[in-house]
Amino acid sequence: MLLQRPVLFTHFKPIYRQYKPGSKEWITLPILMQILLSIAKSGVAALCVVDAMDESEDRKTAEEQSVTVLSQFSILVSNAPQSRMKFIVLSRPSFDIE
Repeated sequence: MLLQRPVLFTHFKPIYRQYKPGSKEWITLPILMQILLSIAKSGVAALCVVDAMDESEDRKTAEEQSVTVLSQFSILVSNAPQSRMKFIVLSRPSFDIE
């Protein structure tokens, strides 16, 4: 997303700069949602693709993670009515596929 829309870096940079270079500590769902909320409130058009929502070690974890992420997206658009963000979420239709 940052490569295609460099203007979005302004929403990412303040959070990223709080951590050591190369650190992955900032890669959490709450921080990602903070970045996406900032982008949503700015009114910038953005398309987010979330792939492999069904991939996890076990079915229960995959279902819980899917519910968590989708509920966070719902909260995100509720808190930013001016949002021009679109989400595409990809997953298999069944968690039982091996």
